[in-house]
Amino acid sequence: MTETFQGRLFPKEAAEAIGIAPTTLRKYSQIIEESTSDENFFERTDQNVRTYNHQNILLFQEIKKLSDDTKKPIKNIIEKMIDDEKYASYFEKDTQAIVPKEAISANPSTQELLAIIDQQSKKIDQLIQVMTAFTMDVRKEFQEVKPMIQQSQHLISDNSEQTMAETKQLQENVATIQKETHLLKEQQEKMIEQQKRLEEETKKQADLAKKAEEARQKVEAERKELEQMKADWEAKKAKEKEEQEQIAAEKKALGNSPFETQSTTAETTKTEETKTEEPKEEKKPGFFQRLFGKK
Repeated sequence: MTETFQGRLFPKEAAEAIGIAPTTLRKYSQIIEESTSDENFFERTDQNVRTYNHQNILLFQEIKKLSDDTKKPIKNIIEKMIDDEKYASYFEKDTQAIVPKEAISANPSTQELLAIIDQQSKKIDQLIQVMTAFTMDVRKEFQEVKPMIQQSQHLISDNSEQTMAETKQLQENVATIQKETHLLKEQQEKMIEQQKRLEEETKKQADLAKKAEEARQKVEAERKELEQMKADWEAKKAKEKEEQEQIAAEKKALGNSPFETQSTTAETTKTEETKTEEPKEEKKPGFFQRLFGKK
């Protein structure tokens, strides 16, 4: 959820709008303050936290673009921009600039919640203005009536009881006004608390949206990896099929050639020679050969 301070972004939200890390934003900010010799170049809160307006966001986006394009050191880029009239408007103070919603990356549900928060803020401002004006009118009326009451008490002693009653009524009116003022203040505090809850809910939805996007990207990466594996496997099978067809064609071409006939004849002759060379079974000596020792 995008938090603002008087229409400005805090470092974390500004870094997200620019597309850099908060630490990088802090580094860029320090270099700009050093290069411009202005420690108050960026508006700060009471806690000395830098805040960034629309003009600052555009400046950092331009610095990031130049850094990506030229690969030069950030300090050199910033110093060159300060000297270049083309970028002069980026370094002018503009305390009223407000970051537009287009610079804030948010989903539709977040935009709706932001609109609700804006409406609540406007209502709170209106209530504060009405309460302040009402209180001032009461004080003015009381100051005008008070001398008249005091004068009446001195001049009309016979009507002292009536005057006291009027005074009491006036005091009751003042008490009623104070009570209404207190109720308005409580209502304001409730609205502020409601705004905080809306901001927390917006932040939760933004976190859920971010996690969903990360999960989608992971699934997409796995899908692409599976498609690549399938393509590799199909290419391998196609190559094997092509090789088999080529071998079959070569065998078919060699089947009618003299070389194939000679090869077949040679194989037949070799087979016959192998059969001829098979060892014959040795005959055992007969009875007379064993008797007379003849072989």
